[in-house]
Amino acid sequence: LVALLGLSLAAGLGEEWLFRGVLQAGLLQWGGGLPVPLAILIVGIIFGVCHWITPLYFLLATITGIYLGWLYWATGSLVAPVLAHALYDFIALVVIVRRQADPAVKQYPGADAQPE
Repeated sequence: LVALLGLSLAAGLGEEWLFRGVLQAGLLQWGGGLPVPLAILIVGIIFGVCHWITPLYFLLATITGIYLGWLYWATGSLVAPVLAHALYDFIALVVIVRRQADPAVKQYPGADAQPE
């Protein structure tokens, strides 16, 4: 759990620094600055693209990126989005690791299906 927590904090810190601290803040200052909602939307979409696994995951990651962008704007600090991102990653990693450790859980659809 300590390793998963460390990984989650590192990912949360690194990604939020890049997406919110650099990209979003940069878009808000670049060329006189974009409107806040547009900057949050653009960075949220970039966040979704960078997390693309499936179209649904892209959509969910984009929504999460928009939320994290709003959180950064609303608080004026990276602390809240870093902690929210790290908490999400930690919970997701714990679920993944526990599912892989449980032999009763199928690892993929049709894992116990017999070929015809």
